[in-house]
Amino acid sequence: MTFEHGSDTDQISPTLLIALARTKSNENIRLYRDRNGVAGLATAVEYARDYVRSRTSARVMAREEGIPVLEAETILQELRDIVLSVEPALSDEPHLEAFDAAVDESSLE
Repeated sequence: MTFEHGSDTDQISPTLLIALARTKSNENIRLYRDRNGVAGLATAVEYARDYVRSRTSARVMAREEGIPVLEAETILQELRDIVLSVEPALSDEPHLEAFDAAVDESSLE
C-alpha cells in the first residue's frame, strides 16, 4: 500500500504502522512525527532499513533531509529496534563494520 504527498510516494508498511503506534509511548518517535509528519516518518523508516543494513548513516540522513545529525541519529536508533523486530531478515545481511573489522584483524597478522 502506498500514499502520495506532493510529488513523492511512500509505502505504508507494517514497520511504519508499528512506528506510528509507538508514537503513543515513545516520545522521540512522537516528536519526530510531529516535526516531520507521517511522510517524514515513512522516509525515516526507509533510512532505518538502510541503517540496519549498514548502507547509510545518520550524517547522510541529516544532510539529505536537512535535519540535525543528533535528530537523525535519535530517530534511526529508535526505528532500528522496530525494523529488526518487524523485518528480522534484515539482520542476516552482512554488515560493513564486521567486514572492516575482519580486514583490520587480518592486516595485523
